[in-house]
Amino acid sequence: MRTPIVALVCDPDRSVVGTFHFTADGALMLDEFAFLPPAADDAAQPWRAVAERARDGARVVVVPPVAGTLTKFAEVPRLRRAQRERVARFEAAQAIPRPLEETAWDWAPLGEGRAGVELGAMKLAAAEELCAQAERAGVRVETIATRATALLRMMRHAADADSGAPAILLQVDGDMALLLRCDGELPAVRLAGVPARAPVNAGGGGESAPEALRERRLAAEVKRLARGGAAPNEAGTTVTVWLTGGAAPDPAAFEPLLAEAGLKPASFDPLRRVKLGKAAAGAVAEAASLATLVGAALAAVERSAPNLLPVARRRANAFRRKRWRWLALAGAMAGSVWGAAWFVQTRTAQMRAEVAALTLELEPWRGAQRLAAERQREIDACERELAVLQSLARAKESWPKFLADAQSRCARAGGVWLESVQYVTNAGGAPGAGLFGHARAAQAGDGVARQRLAISGCARETWLEGPRGLERVRQLLREWPEAEAVASVEGERFDASAPGLLRFSCVLVLEPEAGL
Repeated sequence: MRTPIVALVCDPDRSVVGTFHFTADGALMLDEFAFLPPAADDAAQPWRAVAERARDGARVVVVPPVAGTLTKFAEVPRLRRAQRERVARFEAAQAIPRPLEETAWDWAPLGEGRAGVELGAMKLAAAEELCAQAERAGVRVETIATRATALLRMMRHAADADSGAPAILLQVDGDMALLLRCDGELPAVRLAGVPARAPVNAGGGGESAPEALRERRLAAEVKRLARGGAAPNEAGTTVTVWLTGGAAPDPAAFEPLLAEAGLKPASFDPLRRVKLGKAAAGAVAEAASLATLVGAALAAVERSAPNLLPVARRRANAFRRKRWRWLALAGAMAGSVWGAAWFVQTRTAQMRAEVAALTLELEPWRGAQRLAAERQREIDACERELAVLQSLARAKESWPKFLADAQSRCARAGGVWLESVQYVTNAGGAPGAGLFGHARAAQAGDGVARQRLAISGCARETWLEGPRGLERVRQLLREWPEAEAVASVEGERFDASAPGLLRFSCVLVLEPEAGL
């Protein structure tokens, strides 16, 4: 992992900032470090130092003052992730002395084969203020780790933690002592206040009473934490007490206070498995003060370390880390849309070219279709004209034949002649007026289009011959349908009002083949 890591450890007396990175072989390298003045003097000074070292893409991890955080280790059965999270939340509610809604807290399993979890917590307002100070300096914090979390990772990295040998880490800075018991089962952490250091008496040549009181208080806290774990004498082993921190006691002077409890103090080297860059050559002399700094860098990259960064900021950081994926996805989608649009446009242009070419190919055929339709219309018009001419020709031949037949029938009837012959017209479908003012008879309903001729005529009649004249006309009308062109006779009307004359009228229904 080549991503640089910038770690900041905040202490009341002084802060320390360092830059790390992992080499190609997986080793942790300290590139540079610097001690900063107390945060009370200038609260923005540590963040300006971090901003100078945090290049683009660097992971920033912060360890707040030890008095403002809480670390607990609790037994949790090996359950599924969701069930284990509910149990861990219950344990956190019991261990944290304030509502969880007002707390920035997190938990992490201790590791494979261990039935326990590590809980870390701090005030939510303090965590938000820490992040706000960093943002004002242009720094984005990704991890907030407790001091115990950092020291536990440092111990596992620098010492043979996998061996399961019991050990106690004692870190003393100023008037605060942090004790961390690391054994094979469940670790334990304890925070204790100790008297401040006092200068050596000028006249006596030995240490002052406050200094002796300080060491006895530290020894008592170490023994109390040791009694909470496995008994060293019963196990037949000696528990090592690793001393670190800028105010840690001297191992030789501290050993008589721990010997009776089976505890052996020793100086701890947190840089044991850390490579040093050119700018960090002076780190060996300050190794005791860099233990938390090394552990903070390890906690920044370990997924199983509790992160006290507020949940909303963690989600925002996760989105920023994955934004290149979203940008790549957006670019891929834009490229796909552009490619699809280009394909559609290209295909549309090809189809239009093909349609234009096909239109040109079909134009002669369409012209031939238009010409054939025009010729067909001309043929239909000629056929209609021919039908009219044929009808006129048939009418020219049929009328003389019809009139000759009518004249011969009137002659046979004797004293009968025709006065008028005309076509019957029926505008609007209503029956027209008949001869002599009579209503015209209704047409036959056989569905055949037939022509009708209105006939009117006269017959001589005297008072002596009256009945015979009427009979002659009726006989004529009864025999007229026997003619070839007449289908029936309708609407006979008779009028004998004129002296010596019998006027009559009727309608001759013609056959369709009559041609009149």
